[in-house]
Amino acid sequence: VRAFDIGVWQMHAASALIGILTVLASYFATRVYFGRLSGVLAALFLATSSWHITLSRTGFRAIQIPLIILLFTAFVGYAVRAVKKKQIAMSYIYATFAGIVFASGFYTYIAYRAMVGVILGIIILMLLAALHPKIGFPHGRRYGKQASIALLASFITLLPLIFYFIQHPADFIGRAGQVSVFSPDLQREYGGGTLLGTVIYSTSQTLLSFFYHGDENYRHNVAGYPLLNPLVGFLAVLGIAWAIKGTYDVFRQIIKGKEVHLGMVYPYLLLVLLGMMAPVITTAEGMPHALRSIGMMAPIYVLAGTAGAVFIRYVLAWGKKSHLSGIITGACAGVLIIFSVYGPLLYFIVSRNSPEAYAAYRGDLAVVSDYINQYAAAHKDSTRPYLVLDPFF
Repeated sequence: VRAFDIGVWQMHAASALIGILTVLASYFATRVYFGRLSGVLAALFLATSSWHITLSRTGFRAIQIPLIILLFTAFVGYAVRAVKKKQIAMSYIYATFAGIVFASGFYTYIAYRAMVGVILGIIILMLLAALHPKIGFPHGRRYGKQASIALLASFITLLPLIFYFIQHPADFIGRAGQVSVFSPDLQREYGGGTLLGTVIYSTSQTLLSFFYHGDENYRHNVAGYPLLNPLVGFLAVLGIAWAIKGTYDVFRQIIKGKEVHLGMVYPYLLLVLLGMMAPVITTAEGMPHALRSIGMMAPIYVLAGTAGAVFIRYVLAWGKKSHLSGIITGACAGVLIIFSVYGPLLYFIVSRNSPEAYAAYRGDLAVVSDYINQYAAAHKDSTRPYLVLDPFF
């Protein structure tokens, strides 16, 4: 606003820029752990997602959360890889950026605070590994300096926010209490008057929104359509199952006394998925809610892209043995093209030509504002007119 003044294009430009950077970040965050093809597919699925396109073209601060999670994931991965390659100076740089990026998330949507629990979960897992007599604390010795640098960078980045909350403690909670499952009014409306019933309602609505019936609000989603297209939904389920297996393998390695480094990404992604789901299912108002679910976007597309890469490699290897590699390659390309078009068509054809979307964005207010401004310009000697609507707007 300070650089470009107040206006519509300024708001959309900022949001679109964040969306573009998120696609790039998804590539690097996936590639460093799972390879180039996984990164390409994760970026492709995210770039063509109607869910992400919608939120990248609307002025919600929450659009920053997937970018920050993916950047943090990428910088940590590159820091670990730099240490393994003995590129110590680069590892310090990556650690610094990881700390800055992680802390910057607290300046965005309140749901990002779940990342604290994610990091604590990984630390607890590493401490459990350290109890094994064959492992001890090699992670502390190997990555201690990088972790200290990241922690210092995070603290410095958080200082202005810490001072603000000290001066304005009421702002720390924000609107969370109004939409919480602990609200007696919401429990009566959605959960039959019980907390358990309300949590079951919000959880089921959230899970179904990815595969069956999505957010009805056109500002968050192409109303009613699932947040994930059928291909990405299928691959996301495979990716989650694969991450569960990877987490199981990590525990087996720890039990055997083996060190785990980049393999920790499996429990990390599951923790991010569950952690970012927690703020969604502990609210009951406006469910399903694609905007509150936005933190889940990062692990979902990383895992979907990785599962897609594994599946493509498997079928191509099978096709080569069966002398059907050309047909298999063409089929894979065709499926990717079809589902890459699916999301943009939903947004640019269905959503953008819907009267309900126009009403959801309050397009009428733009017309009224233009009329008032034109009237005021043509009658400069008269009292400027104002239109008082309702308290919400």
